[in-house]
Amino acid sequence: MPRYAKMLTLSLAACLAFAGCATSPPPAPAAEEVAETTADETPVTWEAAVQADFDANVPRFVKALARQKIEELARERKTYLVDRALYDEAMAKYSKK
Repeated sequence: MPRYAKMLTLSLAACLAFAGCATSPPPAPAAEEVAETTADETPVTWEAAVQADFDANVPRFVKALARQKIEELARERKTYLVDRALYDEAMAKYSKK
């Protein structure tokens, strides 16, 4: 094992032990907290033409965040479908063009 890897391993172990992570896991959240923070995970479908536009026009480094924001907007409206109107509205709202 290279010297730096051994030092990194020891440093990480010391850091975890100091933070208390190595001795016991953090306590589980209360049931009320879980119920409040759980987001609507209903699947959202995309129209094929809209998906193709998204893939062609949104830069790769922001695709995950853009998809999340667009799908959140669909869930808020309880449509669960990303159509042209929703996509155009989301792009106007979130893009800097």
